[in-house]
Amino acid sequence: MLPNKLNSKIKALPLALGVLLLAACGGGGGGGSSAPVSTTISGTASKGTFKNAIVTAFQVKADGTKGDKIKEVRTDAAGKYNIEVSGYTGPVLLEMSGDASTKMVCDIPAGCEGGVAFSGEIPAATLALKSVLPALQGGTIQSAITPFTHLAAEFALSKTGQLSKSNIDAALTQIQDLFDLPNLNATQPADATKALPAGDLDAQRYALMNAAIGQLGGGTLAGIQAKLQALVGQLSTKNGQLLSSEASGNAVVDLADVLGAAQAVQGAGKLMGLNDLIKSALSQQLQEALASTVNTTAEPSTNAGAADLTKAKAFARSVGKFADNLRALDNANLDTVLRDRVKTLDTMADAHALIEPAVGAALAVLGEAALSEDATSHTLNQAGVQEILTEWVNDDSIKVTAGAGMQLVVDRTARTVTLNGAITIQPLRTSYVWNGAAWVPQSVNDGASMTFTVTGLKLVYPSETTATTMHELIISPGGKVASTDLQFSFPAATDSRMQITYATAKSINARDAEEEAESPQSVLIKFDRVELKALKAPASEFSSFVGSAEWKAVKAMLAEAHGAEQREWPMPDTTSLKGTFSSVNGDVMEAALSITYAGSNPKVSPEEGHVRSGMFTYRYDAAAKIAYLSTNAGIFGAGRYYGGSATQLNLKMASHSPTCLTAESLTLGVLWLGCHGSTTVPGSLKAMMDSGWTPYELQAHVENEGDYMFPASLNFNSASNVTVNGVLAYSSEDFVEDATHFARPVLSLTTKIKLPGTDVDFDASITAKRTAFEGGEFTAVLRQGADKLTITSPVVGGEPAISLTNLDGVKVDIGVNEESEKVAIKLNGKELGWIYTLNGLPVARFTDNSLMAL
Repeated sequence: MLPNKLNSKIKALPLALGVLLLAACGGGGGGGSSAPVSTTISGTASKGTFKNAIVTAFQVKADGTKGDKIKEVRTDAAGKYNIEVSGYTGPVLLEMSGDASTKMVCDIPAGCEGGVAFSGEIPAATLALKSVLPALQGGTIQSAITPFTHLAAEFALSKTGQLSKSNIDAALTQIQDLFDLPNLNATQPADATKALPAGDLDAQRYALMNAAIGQLGGGTLAGIQAKLQALVGQLSTKNGQLLSSEASGNAVVDLADVLGAAQAVQGAGKLMGLNDLIKSALSQQLQEALASTVNTTAEPSTNAGAADLTKAKAFARSVGKFADNLRALDNANLDTVLRDRVKTLDTMADAHALIEPAVGAALAVLGEAALSEDATSHTLNQAGVQEILTEWVNDDSIKVTAGAGMQLVVDRTARTVTLNGAITIQPLRTSYVWNGAAWVPQSVNDGASMTFTVTGLKLVYPSETTATTMHELIISPGGKVASTDLQFSFPAATDSRMQITYATAKSINARDAEEEAESPQSVLIKFDRVELKALKAPASEFSSFVGSAEWKAVKAMLAEAHGAEQREWPMPDTTSLKGTFSSVNGDVMEAALSITYAGSNPKVSPEEGHVRSGMFTYRYDAAAKIAYLSTNAGIFGAGRYYGGSATQLNLKMASHSPTCLTAESLTLGVLWLGCHGSTTVPGSLKAMMDSGWTPYELQAHVENEGDYMFPASLNFNSASNVTVNGVLAYSSEDFVEDATHFARPVLSLTTKIKLPGTDVDFDASITAKRTAFEGGEFTAVLRQGADKLTITSPVVGGEPAISLTNLDGVKVDIGVNEESEKVAIKLNGKELGWIYTLNGLPVARFTDNSLMAL
């Protein structure tokens, strides 16, 4: 079976050749006083263009045979004709013939009979072609007369019932599909000897294939007629199919012969303006035809109604125009204009990302001082502030240092805490250093430090004695945190706040054990208005952000990843950012982002101390002086640092130092576990466990849970296998998801970009919801200039089903077929076309075989 259909086999083509003119509105009438239906049949007669050819229209009898003559006309110098028909609405047979005055334009690059060169004219008295129409409906209806309408007419005549409406419809679409041509009648072929219409790919394709028939016929009328007759014979005997290609010889005219002739015409370079998409599509078709020596598998199509196709094509044009605008925007502006304007934003997000921990550290100091048990007003200098920073801010990824002039003032009367001074932020990384007994973690500098000056950062806290469920700490306006070239501030006339809510009422300075045990129900940090400014940015670049930000977390009881227990966990609830980026020159980019997590129920890692049954198996071979330790879940911790996935370790005393313990594995080699004052493995393990030191090399890491250690009560002298539980020594603190336990975020994003003096005027509104473990919904409304596109995509089982709506409200459903790498365009449940790419260029192909480039 030959996969010759471009609309189902050519992969990744954009939107295809232009749009055909569809049959127009109909008249009709039933009563005796109604005027008879009047139809104008209009078209082009072409193989090359036929000038002064005779076109005769005939009615079709009820049995499908040729009936009475309706009218006879002549084509003009462009091959055009018009026939007025009144009072008849049935099928029509059109016959084109010639006489001494009829000429055909030579569209064959090598020239035609009689030495006529390409674009010259030859006498065409002997060449006859046909076309058929299934019905007349009033108004104007198109009917080209070409070698391909001739093949369709002859194929219909060969079938039982001859020129019945159903036979005509089937024959026309059969030939369309066989040669991958657009609607044979409605599409009017271009003149191949003149500059081809750039926007009408269907007319270009038709012109190329017409010329191919002349090429196949050797440039003579007799040769063309003979080849057409041979094709008619093949179609009749093979029920509308052709042989794809012949294994050897050239006994019959096959599909590859026709496509090869078209390739020869195209390759001659005489067709001016032939689109690259058509060249690529032809090359693909020819390769597929040559790859098979069986019959083709073309199928007739019922085609969707003209109204649906018109809507689908209008939609495709909207998409294409939108894509063109975006490409132009990208090529002409974004790459050269917008990119230059966001250099400072890149700097803000990259080199100056340390401002976030600087602001966080300053607020942490204020919050800790406000909630302190010290009931008197007081002032803390550098050492006092450093003590708070060390306890609440520093970790193994960052070091925060208070400057020499740092001062924290606590005013219990005014209930304020004010911070002034310098804070230095130093990024850290963790390295492991051998201390003579074991590898121990050590933090080392990782990148340049940055110093920020804190000016007038003030926190106002509520009464220390009033019990309430919600404590609000207000950040007074005017405070700043700044480096030499970047400043974060709370502008005047605004208040930002931190809100801590408990289940029961309490005062903020009641810090006893009972209250420490009760964690907050929720924590809200809300910046009503903040400003981030690059102090040294050029006037042309975005250098300032003014907006609001909000983060809220709530206490949740979540199931643990292992076992049936639940764990108290701070879950994100809402996040929102909204503001405007601007430059000194007046460029503006607005953005708003919000994320909510209502209904989320992921699992989490177990708490430290969680017990996993049957975690380890242990045995000591006293004769060999080796202990065998294996894990029944996860891998030993050393594998996380050194690579490999060890599940068994051989523990023995080091040969060169009998007082030191080692572990060996095939994947990790020899690991040094320290010296513990014993000359035996059991003695060393017991001494190690008694000391409370548990090297990570002996801990088994389980994904999404953490690191487990065997208990100190293990009998290290056991000569037979002993299975013991593992105790979680370190929790991974991970979210864990499965089909029923997962986060359910709803994300909303809007953005607007307007750059005065440029063509950049774009906005987008996007909403994304996760409604299932592998599914969700996505909606985007995009606007660029006057063009608007709405995309909705409910995701089922991880695969999107997309609906697109253009500015005119035409909605088209898009179905993705991964196997054929194409996207189906659907309207009212019917497939009307496909979007794919051809040699990297996007095209649309419709059920009438018309192509549209995107």
